[in-house]
Amino acid sequence: MLEEYLPKPPVRVLDVGGGPGRYAIHLSQAGYEVTLLDLSANNLALARRKAAEANTTLAGVVHGNALDLSGFSPTSFAAVLVMGPMYHLLTHSDRHRALREAHRVLRPGGIAAVAFINRYAWIRSQFGASLRTRRWSSRRPP
Repeated sequence: MLEEYLPKPPVRVLDVGGGPGRYAIHLSQAGYEVTLLDLSANNLALARRKAAEANTTLAGVVHGNALDLSGFSPTSFAAVLVMGPMYHLLTHSDRHRALREAHRVLRPGGIAAVAFINRYAWIRSQFGASLRTRRWSSRRPP
């Protein structure tokens, strides 16, 4: 699904906080030059194994932090994925810093894909499947 919004391959993509490489591996197989960055060395080792199993190569596998992308030159990626870190960054200043760093390494006109949990996510966790299967109405029954 991401590919419909990303520039056509081959372009450089940075997957920030990409964990075990789900997006990185998929995009690499589609012809993108993907660098995976994650805070967890264990996740990076798993990503390397999964990439090998999928017969694909990641352009880079980097142990690092979403708050400091100084190892990458400004405007060096056509797309930046920030699909994991925003869940774990607890303060507004850390979330803002991570987005600033992603923007710094994104080339002009590039695409940033960011995922986060909003303040109402607890509702879904409390009601689970009933939210998906039950019809809700603001009208009172007759």
